[in-house]
Amino acid sequence: MKNASTFQVYNASAGSGKTFSSVKEYLKIVLRNHNPNQFQHILAITFTNKAANEMKNRIVKKEAAFLDSLFFMTIYLIFWF
Repeated sequence: MKNASTFQVYNASAGSGKTFSSVKEYLKIVLRNHNPNQFQHILAITFTNKAANEMKNRIVKKEAAFLDSLFFMTIYLIFWF
């Protein structure tokens, strides 16, 4: 039985959305999994520190926005129902 590859390779020119795509895929994997430690099993490789820092910053911002929305949704449900 052949195992499907779980690797994604983005090969494109500068400014084409590789970082956006990588962040989107990372968040999909982490948020769809029931294992709270799933993020520890993901390897993302870039060729520059700048790209790595940009990915990290985008992930942190997206997670913060997600948690903010959960907080406000919880407050809404508590006070309105």
